[in-house]
Amino acid sequence: MIFNIIFGRTDPKLITFNAIDISPNTKEIIITFIIPEKDFIYRDFITCSVQEPTVTLSTWKTDKQSVSQYDPAFKETKQIFNETFSISIIITATPKACNSAPIYLYCSYYRASEKKINHTLFTLVFSQPLEKNEYPDDPLLDNERTIPFKKNISTP
Repeated sequence: MIFNIIFGRTDPKLITFNAIDISPNTKEIIITFIIPEKDFIYRDFITCSVQEPTVTLSTWKTDKQSVSQYDPAFKETKQIFNETFSISIIITATPKACNSAPIYLYCSYYRASEKKINHTLFTLVFSQPLEKNEYPDDPLLDNERTIPFKKNISTP
């Protein structure tokens, strides 16, 4: 399932978002940054977070290495991405979070051409696991049914 949900003035052609279900409460998120020629994104300014305390994020990983470049604006060498790259994150939600409202993933980054921090918002919906009673034809899953146990007692 691919989403292109953008918050703010960010150009949607510059970021793509892909959420892959690993389990009912775990997703792998892949955010791809399309870097135009002569532009770049600072590695140090990429952050991801969620608003829900019952959801955890792994540390993000990239599919490409950043490169060192001296930046006169910061007066130091910075790690940058100067070609299209992706970051991946594993998001794990508790069952309570899965049953609540959508989860919002916030991603911030600094694009050199815009000289500012940009913010992007992605909406995640976790699939809810099926309840046992959602299989009405399966008697093994029916917890309401009891089988009486009778013991024959012989008296002398």
